[in-house]
Amino acid sequence: ALLLSMVVALGVWDVTAFADETETVVFDTVAEGGEDDSDIYQIISDGIGTSEAYLQNHLTELHQDGGVTYGFEWYIIAMLRAGKNIGADILEEYYASVSDKVKTWNSEVKPTDVSRTATALTVMGKDITDIDGVDLADLIYNSTRLTEGSNELAYALIALDAANVTIPEAAKWSRNAIITELLKFQAADGGFGLTDGNS
Repeated sequence: ALLLSMVVALGVWDVTAFADETETVVFDTVAEGGEDDSDIYQIISDGIGTSEAYLQNHLTELHQDGGVTYGFEWYIIAMLRAGKNIGADILEEYYASVSDKVKTWNSEVKPTDVSRTATALTVMGKDITDIDGVDLADLIYNSTRLTEGSNELAYALIALDAANVTIPEAAKWSRNAIITELLKFQAADGGFGLTDGNS
């Protein structure tokens, strides 16, 4: 998010996307400001380094000030998916906090909370079907609240696919059903609204 904001604010490049079998994105070789590829790649590299340092420092501060607890999933996801290291003590305290939190959840829990947490646990190498006895995958594919918005459906799909979950035939939601429902939020221009196909 920090890198994206920086790039948008600087207006560094024009992007043209076109869809085919490979979902290709084409970047202008030279941006409006005259920067060539080497400048763009340097900005990206600098942004990644800055973001990594920020996240690492913040995790360390949180750890020292009371712990990295439930609610910091995006930090865990961003760092581990980028191949960066997080101390075992930080991951252990996060997992302990999450284990306590998920035991309070039932079928009415907000789906994005479950899916976000499940994705963080997956990148940590945890089995989301058994987080101290709680099956997060079951909470997702049997959720009564997935139709509340496109985020609920998209997050659910990401979480289940990331963990390579096999959804039981008796589940409320199948993978195809989630996709079909998500497509109802697609607008005429191809984008997706949060609550319908127009927003």
